[in-house]
Amino acid sequence: MKTSKQEKSSKMSDYEMVLGLEVHVELGTKSKIFCGCATLIGAPPNTQCCPVCMGLPGSLPVLNEKVVAFAARAGLALHAEITPLGRQDRKNYFYPDLPKAYQVSQSELPIALGGYLVIEGGKKIGITRLHIEEDAGKLIHEGDEGTCIDYNRCGVPLIEIVSEPDFRSADEVKSYLQKLRATLMFIEVSECKMNEGAFRCDVNLSVRKKGDTKLGTRTEMKNLNSFAFIVKAIEHEFNRQVAVIESGEAIVQETRRWDASKGMSFAMRSKEDAHDYRYFPDPDLMPIAISASLTDEMRKALPLLPDDYIQKFIQKYGIKPALAEQLVTSKSIAMYYEACAQLTTAYESLAGIMVTEVMRLMGGEETILVAAEDLSDLVDLVDGGKINLSIAKRVLNEMWDTGKKPLKIIEHEDLWPVVDLDVLTEIGESILKKMPQIKADYLSGKHQALGAFMGQMMRATGGKADPVLSEKVFLTVITDKDH
Repeated sequence: MKTSKQEKSSKMSDYEMVLGLEVHVELGTKSKIFCGCATLIGAPPNTQCCPVCMGLPGSLPVLNEKVVAFAARAGLALHAEITPLGRQDRKNYFYPDLPKAYQVSQSELPIALGGYLVIEGGKKIGITRLHIEEDAGKLIHEGDEGTCIDYNRCGVPLIEIVSEPDFRSADEVKSYLQKLRATLMFIEVSECKMNEGAFRCDVNLSVRKKGDTKLGTRTEMKNLNSFAFIVKAIEHEFNRQVAVIESGEAIVQETRRWDASKGMSFAMRSKEDAHDYRYFPDPDLMPIAISASLTDEMRKALPLLPDDYIQKFIQKYGIKPALAEQLVTSKSIAMYYEACAQLTTAYESLAGIMVTEVMRLMGGEETILVAAEDLSDLVDLVDGGKINLSIAKRVLNEMWDTGKKPLKIIEHEDLWPVVDLDVLTEIGESILKKMPQIKADYLSGKHQALGAFMGQMMRATGGKADPVLSEKVFLTVITDKDH
């Protein structure tokens, strides 16, 4: 008999999620889209705005040419077609952080149409369109004191990248966003700092029974700016929608807010359709003309993209595709791997240490605090069996903090591995004497007991015991009748 938990899991497996994304990216221009105000983050509230970005009567916008160039470059990097004659439109809605009561965006004639991005595993995700628009201000809720408005962000230039509804899992969404973010950083149109809102995502999600072709009613979750939150929000919303349908109720098309602290989403408002915004051409802005010759020039000027580096790393250095994918999540990582690979032949070990330890130490930033030659020397020590991975991690941490050479750290901290078989045997005998259950468990067929022994051996030697010799000691000691 099935439990209620099993029944719930069975019902969930009858459904599939269908997702499409709208990604907003802040372009890396020094001034705003229609005026000369700065785009710096962290300035005092309302110190980077003027009559134009505030939309005051009589003010006239002038389009920033670099915004168009950056947007077109992004479109080309995503294999999209550049629109030769584009238009800017007013998207009308009222919200306190939008002083003009409209947002200049693009409706019918965006910068780019079509395109795609290949994610890990080889799946191609279609891109519907890419257009430019201006950002709104920021609401700051001060509890009992009310809500304040900072208009510094008004007019900050954005591109919006709209995907096809080609995603069927949260993992596919994460892979796409990582590749998209990396692509935009490689072509240097944005720093894509998620913690500053420079790369954020709206998720449109619906569910349907597996095998159905008709799309279900979708909901939208707005302004998600963390990969972890995006995955959690998608999984929660999928479960919520299935539960609603299974209860016999209908999904309501609405915009929802993800509350990361509670791990839940909440309804904000009914979801608007395009006609609700009453788009019309902005009478103050000229059409955007991009000639075929200019498009060709921009296409030829594109740098190597993440997919180019992936193929290079696989073909030239022979590393696994999954590792290659991780190495292109940022331009600094890809370039650093390339630099290190010129100094060592331990390509797979280098990639493994980079995607685990180096990326952990970077903490989401783009700065790497260890010279390529020093990391290559450390990798050679590991690959040559001179030190184990546990010691390498300790050394790398100190290299990161101090800038010292790996050999100098190893010598100063006495971190060379213990390889004296007699010493290791004595330690191993002591461990098994104190913890005879490890031996008994292993001899009874519980081979995970070896892991327990290795853990004790590393603890006893400060992580310096040679793993191969330690395992040899264990197998020798447990079969020795005198012990």
